[in-house]
Amino acid sequence: RMSDGTCHDDFVHFRGMAADENGIKFRYAAEPNGRTIARMVIHVQCDQEAVNMEAQSAHHRHVEAIPINEDGQSFMDYSVHLTSKCACQGLCPLEALCAVGDRSLQPLHVQEDELRLAADGVTYTWVVGWCQKVKTGPASMDPCGHNPGFVHMYKGPWCLGSFDEDFDMYVRGDTVVVTAVAKSTPRRVVEVHTMCDFTSPGTAVRAAKRDVEVDKQPDGSIRYRLWYKSRCACPGGCVEGVTPPALPSPDPSPRADVCQFRDAKTGSLIDLAPIPPLEVSLLLKDSAKRERKAVIWNIGFCHKVFDPPTGMTKCDSDYGAGFLQMFNEVQCIADFGTMAHLLPTDDGVAITVSNGEITAQVFLICDPLLETTGAVVDSRDVTVLHNKETKGFGLRLR
Repeated sequence: RMSDGTCHDDFVHFRGMAADENGIKFRYAAEPNGRTIARMVIHVQCDQEAVNMEAQSAHHRHVEAIPINEDGQSFMDYSVHLTSKCACQGLCPLEALCAVGDRSLQPLHVQEDELRLAADGVTYTWVVGWCQKVKTGPASMDPCGHNPGFVHMYKGPWCLGSFDEDFDMYVRGDTVVVTAVAKSTPRRVVEVHTMCDFTSPGTAVRAAKRDVEVDKQPDGSIRYRLWYKSRCACPGGCVEGVTPPALPSPDPSPRADVCQFRDAKTGSLIDLAPIPPLEVSLLLKDSAKRERKAVIWNIGFCHKVFDPPTGMTKCDSDYGAGFLQMFNEVQCIADFGTMAHLLPTDDGVAITVSNGEITAQVFLICDPLLETTGAVVDSRDVTVLHNKETKGFGLRLR
């Protein structure tokens, strides 16, 4: 917030956290502001002398701001330094490092699986503790030299690695990722990807892939990727007091009457079901802020859209099952999963959808000269509505 009280950046995306012997780092990102994306790292350093668990300002009260360009994208990286007793190892429960937003892996138990390396097909025993360090080995195996790690790797009776350092945890799409590093040369990193699966019972977890991906990095280090499924990786899936959202319908097609209405003037039945989904880049025209920015829109019309644009993760809300979805250069920013109604207009029909907070209207203009059942853009400007009764968007297609 600026000195005059105006909001400069709102860091709405949590990008995970990492812990070491000095404390914890929390990473956040804001929505793109023009061509620049603001990112924030909050360093919470260990303070064993603190009288409570609350975070306090560190001795240096300034905020670092560094402009960075990565692969043609401009970023402004901010850093804030705080102190807390809860950032000291052993002084706060480790469970504090086992939740990202409303996704918690804390209830998961230690998992042991026989998985093979995709590179050579050789099978190893993997023991995964997620946020807790594994203190015992599989039957008749050495417990990794009495060196507990978040993940253990075995071949036969021998421990080949205890990944016990540089714990990190973050969300990527519908997956919660836990990473850790093993003390070895070359450096070895393990990524445990736990995918959201509301069909899994309770706190059960199971291997999603029998192959472990192996990547050799340019610096000589080795990175392993393991894949699991659990409802605990879903928003609210295993968080006490949070009710998980309802599962999306396995059939993306709604009832027939959802896509149909009768023209008030002619009485003829109009059916929107044959219109295929449309992915298009349109400009948000915000008259209140006097700016225009490009946004990718995934439009399903009267059908739900399950597939995101190429290279982007699915929307978290309804798990990629909205009638209309918005994406910026990085990720999904809105998923309109509820259809309110279809209403005839003077020159076509208006489809109204909602995400519970914001309403969007897709105006379809009748164009008998089009040679396709698909829709095309009538205006690249998307109207942003700002008034007391309505907050939302208006899109115009033909």
